[in-house]
Amino acid sequence: MRVQRAMPGLPHLLPNLLAVRKWLRTQHYEVVTLTDQATIAWDLDIAPVALVTLGGNRLLTVSNIRNGAVYILFVLQDGTGSRTLSYSSDFLFAGGNLPVLSTGAGAEDILTFIPRASKLRGGQFGAGFA
Repeated sequence: MRVQRAMPGLPHLLPNLLAVRKWLRTQHYEVVTLTDQATIAWDLDIAPVALVTLGGNRLLTVSNIRNGAVYILFVLQDGTGSRTLSYSSDFLFAGGNLPVLSTGAGAEDILTFIPRASKLRGGQFGAGFA
């Protein structure tokens, strides 16, 4: 297979995008804290790994879904606990069963999402971390 260079004459300045890369360290994203409000807006381009502390019963919406990516959301209960999270139509869960969040004050759940056909297919990775 022959690859055409975008800028013939300057091949030494162009990275070889087809080369296999070896990472010397783990690649990761920083955990971004989302703003707690009645509707929590999660921008997946900015925060593929995010954390939110629920201060009330909330609705989660998303933007910038990228098929093939993996997204993680840490959901924490505030000091009161028993908060609920509902989801916009961008989310799909197996069997239509929404994750049941832990209700204890300060409890933590981890939700994971893998998009396909511009919908986030999700599941609960772990529940009740404290």
